[in-house]
Amino acid sequence: MDVYNQLQEKLNDITHRFAHEARYFQLCSPPEALAGEEVHEAPSKPPFEETKESLLERAKNSAHAIVALNVQVEQLLGTLPADDVGEQEQLAVLEALIRENKEAGNAIREERARVKDLLGHVQCAMVDVCDRSDQVASCELWCPRPRPEAPAEAAVKAEMNADGAGEANAEGAASDAVQPGGEQAIAPVVK
Repeated sequence: MDVYNQLQEKLNDITHRFAHEARYFQLCSPPEALAGEEVHEAPSKPPFEETKESLLERAKNSAHAIVALNVQVEQLLGTLPADDVGEQEQLAVLEALIRENKEAGNAIREERARVKDLLGHVQCAMVDVCDRSDQVASCELWCPRPRPEAPAEAAVKAEMNADGAGEANAEGAASDAVQPGGEQAIAPVVK
């Protein structure tokens, strides 16, 4: 909760306290007769009969509560920003915040570049491991590479491209191999 909301809450508490106490004392006091009028009984009885001592004690407790609320209001007023803060000072604060934001953005970009570089090293290491092993099928999971085509497959592709019917199929196959953003899918590391 910000200072302004806290301040509003404390001012509302003071107002409610004054209204409650004024209402209570009005209920407890007997009606006064004006000049030439008869005194009537109070339309409602107070919650309990107040004595002079109990009213004094209640007034003392209410005064303590109101003073405590006033102290809290003064403390909250002390935390509010000064009115004399100039435009130049506000501009300096904004420039400092903009500078911090740019530094944070640069740090994020540098970290992203380092992560991409590390990913490249990991991919190269995985390809190297696959090249040294005899398991060609598992290598294709890590880094898909074009397979050497058999002469029959090349002839079929050439025939389809000549007809124009194979272009859509070739594009569909290419889009399956490459994810959006132009990067190939990489399988997760399994230990």
